[in-house]
Amino acid sequence: MHIPCGPGGFIHDYIPFYFGYLSPMLLQLHTGRVAGYAEGQTPIIYLKTTAQTIAQSGAGFVFSDGHGIAHYTEWFDTLDDLDKVDWEMVYQRYWSDNVDDMDRQRRKQAEFLVHRFCNWSLIRGIA
Repeated sequence: MHIPCGPGGFIHDYIPFYFGYLSPMLLQLHTGRVAGYAEGQTPIIYLKTTAQTIAQSGAGFVFSDGHGIAHYTEWFDTLDDLDKVDWEMVYQRYWSDNVDDMDRQRRKQAEFLVHRFCNWSLIRGIA
């Protein structure tokens, strides 16, 4: 997936940070739905930082309004566009698509991506 703004490149050129907790990917690992992976959540850690910390450092970044491989996901490269993220959905405990909203799961997976390298000094915590 090509990144159309910011430093550009491809999605795999970036270090992903979820905006919220209770990620769909962690649920997939926890429930054994990832082929070839059977270790559950135990070996997983989250590195925590803020979008502001990354931006102030001068590191290249982009963020999305949903899952990065969905074709209709939009990409942004300025913190002024953080209001484009559906924050209510990012922090939802339940995010399955339903008849009233078939885009919930994509929006839940909005991400902040740091280009190529994230200096350890920018990490604010481990969860």
